[in-house]
Amino acid sequence: MAKAGSLAYAILTKNVFFLETSKRQENDLAFAETLKKIREGKGDEAAWRHLQRRNLLFLSPEEKLLFQQHDTVHAFAKKADAMQFNLDYLRSFANVISSKQIRKGIHVQSDSSKFIGAALAIPEMLILAIGCVVRLLKNLFTHLGLYNGALGTVKAIIYDNDHHPAHQDPEKRLPAWIVVEFLDYKGPAFFQDEDKLKWVPLGHSTLRCDKYCCSRSGFPLAVQKAKTIHSFQGLTAGEGQMIRRVVWHVDTAMEAKAPNLSYTGLSRVQKDLDLAISGSIDLQFVKKLGNFKTNQRQRAEISRLRKISEKTKASIGDIASVSEYVNLLRWFIQKARPNTHHDLAGETNVILDNIENSIQVLLLRT
Repeated sequence: MAKAGSLAYAILTKNVFFLETSKRQENDLAFAETLKKIREGKGDEAAWRHLQRRNLLFLSPEEKLLFQQHDTVHAFAKKADAMQFNLDYLRSFANVISSKQIRKGIHVQSDSSKFIGAALAIPEMLILAIGCVVRLLKNLFTHLGLYNGALGTVKAIIYDNDHHPAHQDPEKRLPAWIVVEFLDYKGPAFFQDEDKLKWVPLGHSTLRCDKYCCSRSGFPLAVQKAKTIHSFQGLTAGEGQMIRRVVWHVDTAMEAKAPNLSYTGLSRVQKDLDLAISGSIDLQFVKKLGNFKTNQRQRAEISRLRKISEKTKASIGDIASVSEYVNLLRWFIQKARPNTHHDLAGETNVILDNIENSIQVLLLRT
């Protein structure tokens, strides 16, 4: 997939269009300026003091309570830390269910299997509780808001008459239905009550390995009170969004290994008031942000792309609306697909399909 990604990038960057206006923080210009300094490797004392004001240690008791609410998600650099936080989060609920999902065949027994493929979207274990925050792990109906990454809240767990979590038969331990409230859901209502219009009953899915000989059956759902910063990319948190607030957990060691992690974690929110920082950051750390060798290579690549964008802009012109931007993305896809007749054509087309899914999500939110 990495090779396919590099190939798709090479194809798509033959034509480049720069989006110059930052829309996410357009209503908090002071925060936008702090983020700009960090992105450009120009972090200073003013930027550090700005971030320090959002440290959990310095928030008022009233503000701290806001970050304990249901619509707050925690951002971690490492997957293991996010998983541990989610397990601790589940302990706050009564009647947590924990069941192995149905696995048939050698290729789907472990998440690390070489050929697990699409079946990875169904976790080995289903662990959740009524009231917990979950993430959908596969595209169901992207145009209706049921896309990979959609967040929701478990509202009901329904078993068939002869099924229950402690059944001797592993295949009878799973629920028949899990009802989840997805705030992005745009489809027909399954329930008529006004407060249940976005409740969606999810049944079993069956997904196969890359060889199509093995399968997992169950629910493509995972608890998501905490996420890795990598999985936060593309998400926006703030008023009117699925995620209202973000707690960013500082990991200075990981920033040296994967530059831009801190910037990504900080920049998900629309306003700094929607951000809380857990952990210590000093002035020297802020000055290092954006100044690693990887950052320098990124800035060199951006300079190269800007030169290409001048030619692209001359041939395409300006875009002034979301619909025009969507048309531009589709133009990129159209340009890329005819050039994918090679060994990695399938993987490259998957990447292009994901761009198409992103377009659907963009249109849902406009």
